[in-house]
Amino acid sequence: MVSVTRKVCLLGEFSVGKTSIARRYVTGTFTPDYHATLGVNIYKFADAWTSEEGQDIEANLLIWDIEGGELAPGLRESYITGAAGALVVGDISRAVTLDAMAGHAQMFANEAPGRPLAFAFNKADLAAATETDGIEHALAERFDAPQRRVSAATGDQIIDLFRSLTERIVRIGV
Repeated sequence: MVSVTRKVCLLGEFSVGKTSIARRYVTGTFTPDYHATLGVNIYKFADAWTSEEGQDIEANLLIWDIEGGELAPGLRESYITGAAGALVVGDISRAVTLDAMAGHAQMFANEAPGRPLAFAFNKADLAAATETDGIEHALAERFDAPQRRVSAATGDQIIDLFRSLTERIVRIGV
């Protein structure tokens, strides 16, 4: 049994569904109302599962839901400090948010070198056939990170993606 307590940051543009993803993972609920996060919201969630390799994992995650957009340099360091990993979120129905995902991922990689990332292409329930011009696979390869089309509304792939990120955190020992 591996037991970890780790900080994970949610990064992305405004209105991509970071808060909805966090709430879906932590409480299993979804609310369609939009309220912009100002600063950071912190959620705590305990999860336990057996990995595909047969390893029992118990994770206590502190999920930092960070406001959307580009962060001021002073805030960036204070929010990212101590993070074991990050989930970078984009809205597959809004190309501009997908284009911004690489910048958020690179910022995290610069601030927390060697820490794992994962990519959530949210709102798959609304835009299942959206063409993303290969950005999903390009980001996954560039940052050696798992990626999934997810839906905060339905919960599809949310748990799987958080667990995949957590397993990478455990594997590299951060």
